Amino acid sequence: MNSLLDHEDKIKIMKNLDVEREYTNMYALLMNDANFSGDKFIGLNNLLNIYKDINSSKVNNDGEFDPIYRYGNNGKVLNYREKPVTRIMLERAFYDSSLKIDPSEFPGKVTGGKTATATIYLKKISEYAQWYARNMQSTGLFAPANKEITITAPNNIDLSKLQVQIAMSDNVSGLIKHELVLKRPPRMVKKYSFESQTLKIIHPYGGLIYIASNDNNPNSETAIFNFDGVEKAILFKLDETTESDWTNMKTLLAPIGEIQSRHFIVTVPKENLALA
Repeated sequence: MNSLLDHEDKIKIMKNLDVEREYTNMYALLMNDANFSGDKFIGLNNLLNIYKDINSSKVNNDGEFDPIYRYGNNGKVLNYREKPVTRIMLERAFYDSSLKIDPSEFPGKVTGGKTATATIYLKKISEYAQWYARNMQSTGLFAPANKEITITAPNNIDLSKLQVQIAMSDNVSGLIKHELVLKRPPRMVKKYSFESQTLKIIHPYGGLIYIASNDNNPNSETAIFNFDGVEKAILFKLDETTESDWTNMKTLLAPIGEIQSRHFIVTVPKENLALA
C-alpha cells in the first residue's frame, strides 16, 4: 500500500495497470473490521495512522482526514486512479471507528447533542407516501458524523421487525463512471437493527435518520421513538406543515432536509430549502 501512497503523493507514479492491481488487493483487505495486529501488519498500521494521527499533515485539528473533493459544479473531484489511498479510506471509515473523515463538504458538519422524538406509523395506511418505499419513514432528524446517537424504542413494538437507516443516497462503489469523478463519499448508507430497546450508533458521515417497521400485525398504529445526540432537520409535510412551522424550520441546523407529499419525498440541501 505504500506504493499506492507514493503514487498518490506523486513521489513515484505507477502505471494504471499496477494501480488497478494494488488498489483491488488493498480494497479487498481493508473493507472489513478485522484487527490487523502483530509484526506482519506494522507497516500497514503505520500507513493507516497517517490518516488518524492529529499530528499528521492529512488530519485537521478535529482529528479528521479531509479527502479534498469539493461538492458542486466547479468543485474538485476524486479519481481513484490518482488518489487510490484516499478512496480506500473513504470506505474504510465504515469498518474503523478511529478513522474519521471530515464531513464538512458533504453531507455537512453539525454539532448534534439534541434530544427529540419521532412518531412512526406501524400499520399500512395507503395515504402515506412511506408505504411506497418499503415503509422507510423520515424522522426529521439528522445524525452527526463520528458522534454517538441513541435511539430508544417503545415497549409496544416488535424489535425484530425494526430497521434504522442513516442517510439516503446511491452506493456508487465500483461504478467506474462515478469512481473517476467523486464529489462525495461513494458509500453513505448504513442500516442497523435493534437488539434491545436502546440502539447506539456512530456513523462515519452522518445523515438523515429513517426507521422502517416490517410488522404485519402490530399492536398499535403508531410508535414514538426517543432520540439523543441528534440535530433536527427540515421536514415539510404537505397539508400538515403550517407557514409558521416552515419559517421556524428554516432556522434548523441539519444540512439536509426533506419535502414530503402524499406520493413522493424529495431530499434537498438545507441551503436550497432555506431560500423557499
